[in-house]
Amino acid sequence: MNDSASRFLRGLCLVLAILLLAEAAGGALAVVGLREQKARHAETALEIQREMVDTGRKLRSLDAEVDQDRQPDILQARIGSQLAAPLPSQIVWVRPVPPSQNRPDVAPLPKLSLQFALLDPANAPAPPR
Repeated sequence: MNDSASRFLRGLCLVLAILLLAEAAGGALAVVGLREQKARHAETALEIQREMVDTGRKLRSLDAEVDQDRQPDILQARIGSQLAAPLPSQIVWVRPVPPSQNRPDVAPLPKLSLQFALLDPANAPAPPR
């Protein structure tokens, strides 16, 4: 019985040692995989950062071109004598309409007066409910 127990313990120790080595190997492979993934993400982040810098440079260049095109001297030279007063056919007259009329989604404007604006808040009457 002593011989079979020691054989069982040796086998158990061997299995545990193999499992321990397998776990260590798996952990090492996981660490290597994580490092590779981290490196890929870092490369992607650098690429995105370079694209952002390039896009910012292009935007600044376009802004400079637009600013240059909108300078009064250049606009005057471009339009020249074409700028004139509007013709009567180009003028559209509209009647002013309060914004809350016929619009259920807009609250009516409050009716305020100068007396209401000058009231002392401490002695002001309570608002109607």
